[in-house]
Amino acid sequence: MKKVFAVLLSIAVLMGAFSTAAFAQAPAEPTEAVTVDWERSGFDHQDGSDCYFNLYLTVNEAASGDLEVVFSDAVIEMLNDAGANDVLPGFTMFVDVYVENASGHVYAYQSGSLDVSTPDVSGESNLSPFTGFDGQLLPYSRFGAISLTHPAIMQLYNVRRSSDITADMLFSIYDELEKAGYTGESALSNYMLDYYKETDGVQYADWDDLKAQNPDISNRFAVAGNNGIRKMTVGKLKELCAAHPEIDPYVYVTGDTSSDNNVVDVQVKWPEEELASLSYDIFYQDMLSTAFGEECAQMNPNRNTAFTRTRGIGDYMDHTSELYQSADAYFAALDNADRLEPGETLAFNTVLTMDGPGVGNQYQNYNFAYYHAISLSQIDTSYTVEHRYYTSTDGAAYELDGVVESEAISGTVGDVISADQIEKLETYEGNRYNLVSDSGDLTLVLDAEQNRIVLEYYREVETPVTPGENPDTGDGNGLLAAGMLMFLAAAAAGTAVWMRGRKRMRGE
Repeated sequence: MKKVFAVLLSIAVLMGAFSTAAFAQAPAEPTEAVTVDWERSGFDHQDGSDCYFNLYLTVNEAASGDLEVVFSDAVIEMLNDAGANDVLPGFTMFVDVYVENASGHVYAYQSGSLDVSTPDVSGESNLSPFTGFDGQLLPYSRFGAISLTHPAIMQLYNVRRSSDITADMLFSIYDELEKAGYTGESALSNYMLDYYKETDGVQYADWDDLKAQNPDISNRFAVAGNNGIRKMTVGKLKELCAAHPEIDPYVYVTGDTSSDNNVVDVQVKWPEEELASLSYDIFYQDMLSTAFGEECAQMNPNRNTAFTRTRGIGDYMDHTSELYQSADAYFAALDNADRLEPGETLAFNTVLTMDGPGVGNQYQNYNFAYYHAISLSQIDTSYTVEHRYYTSTDGAAYELDGVVESEAISGTVGDVISADQIEKLETYEGNRYNLVSDSGDLTLVLDAEQNRIVLEYYREVETPVTPGENPDTGDGNGLLAAGMLMFLAAAAAGTAVWMRGRKRMRGE
C-alpha cells in the first residue's frame, strides 16, 4: 500500500513568499527497515525562488531481504514542515538524497524498480464517481474546481470579470446552462466543448479529439486569474446546497463548519467527468513534474515549461517510454548502485516543480501528492559444500559412511559456483575415496539454505580371509578334514610308487 502524504495547494493572486524555515523532527524508532534521519533532513538554503533540501535515509541494522525505499513521503513532509501551506505555482524544490546502508547486508538497485506515479487514493473515503488517466476513482479533493476565470465560464454568465460571479450565480450554473440550451448530465461538458469548437473553428468530435488536436490544452483549460474561492457563512452554504442538490456533492469547503455563523471558503468542483478528469490529468501529466541528475538544472517551471511538462509525474508511469527507461538507467548507474556495502551510501539528486503559467485558480486548495520509490535487492548470501562418503563391501550396495559439511562460504546472488573448482576431500577417517559425482554448478540465490553443492566419494573393499577358514562356510573343522584326506591320498600314492620300484630292483 502506498502511504500518502499531501500538500495543500493554495494559489494566491497577490505575490507571496515560500516559507523556508528550517526544521527538525524527533528521529523515528528504527523498527522499520528504512527510516528517515530527520535530524539531518530538511531545508538547506534558498536561492531566489529555488529551495534546496537534504534528505537522509538509513537502511537499518535489522534490515534483510529486498527493500522498498520510498522518498516522496519525506519530500512532501519536508515541504509541509518548511511552512509551505501556501505553495505557489512556479515553485522549485531541489532535493539531495542520501541512502546510507547501516545493515549487515549488501544491497543493489533492482533494475526496473523505479516507481514515479500518482498517489494511491483507493483508501480515501470521499471518492467521486470520476476516473483519472491512471484508472483510479478520484477523491473530490484531487480534481479542480470550476474555473471562474475561464473565458467560457465568464461568457456563460455574461460578465467581464470573474469576480462578478457571485456564490448564488455559481451554484445556479445549471440554470444558466439551460438558458443557453444545454441540459442533461453533460450540459457543462457540452457547453465547454462547443466553446472550443467556436473559438478554434474546428468541429471536434468529442473531448478526446479536442485533446488530441490541442497538446497545449493545459494552458487553455487551467487558466490563471482572480480568486476562485467564495466566502459565505455556513448557514448561507446550507441554503444554497438545499436549493441546488445537483451541486451539493461537488461543494468543497475549508474552514470551521461547526456553527451556522462561521464564515468558510467554498468552491464548486467540476461536476462532470470529462472536466473533472481533465483537470486531474493535466495536473499530474503537465503541471507537477520531477527529474533526476543532470536534468534537474533544466527544470524551470516558469521559463522552460516546454521541458518540465515532458517530465510530469504521470509521464513516468509508462515503463516502456524513453523517459522511464532513461530515469531507470540513471539510478542503475549511480555509484554503489550495483553493490551497496555496509557503511556505504547511495546518493542522487532530484527536483520537484509546479508549473507557473499553467496552474490556474481552479487548483486553489488543491490537495496534491505523488509517489517516488525504488527497490533494493539484498545480494549477499552464502553457500555450503557437502562431502558424502560411501563404501561397498564385498560387492554389496554402497552405504553412507559419513558427511563432512563446510562452513558457510560468502557469495553474491546470481554468482555461479562451479563444482569443478571446489577443493576435493578424498580422505575420510583415514580411508581413501574416489570422487564419482557432484550436484553440478550452482547459481546462488538469496536463501542460503538452497545454496548447496554436494560431492559424492566412493570406495570398494573386500573382507580379508583368515588362514584355515572356509571362505564359503567359515567352518575351520571342514578345512582340517579336507586337509587330512588330501594328505592320506598323497601318502598312499607315494607308497604305491615305492613298492613298484622295489619290485623292479628284485627283478619281479
